[in-house]
Amino acid sequence: GRKVVYGHPYETVNAAEEKQFVLNFFENGELSKLTEQQLLAKGVTLIYAGPRERELGDLTFLRSLPRVYDAGGVTIYAFQTND
Repeated sequence: GRKVVYGHPYETVNAAEEKQFVLNFFENGELSKLTEQQLLAKGVTLIYAGPRERELGDLTFLRSLPRVYDAGGVTIYAFQTND
């Protein structure tokens, strides 16, 4: 019952833009205020970090978020703002 920001290109509205957003998110390696606002606007509550996401960049910036799942090479973080 969860939506994704970017999934299958033919089933994602504005697929090219959303794919680029996701790539930039994982490649930039930071959780800035602007990024937090963008994630909130997209309705993000969980961040999935698996093998493909780890290949995109250093994901240590996600360690500040609470982990809700961690097994089999996949970590899911709960996204919440610090405000």
